[in-house]
Amino acid sequence: MSAIAEEVGRLVPLEDEWPLLRGLLLGLAVGAIVAGALVIGRALRSRRAAQRERGLPPMPGPEASPL
Repeated sequence: MSAIAEEVGRLVPLEDEWPLLRGLLLGLAVGAIVAGALVIGRALRSRRAAQRERGLPPMPGPEASPL
């Protein structure tokens, strides 16, 4: 076996390691989704607080839609 093939063989995860790698990637994805939801929620809360300070009426909800 050539030296390159040995190095590639060392770097490629074995079959037993795939569930661990999949779990790590899934954990990163779920963490990113949760962090994004928290950032969006915080931004919406600060926007609503700024509207209340300026005395603007709250934005209408879906029940105000003519559709």
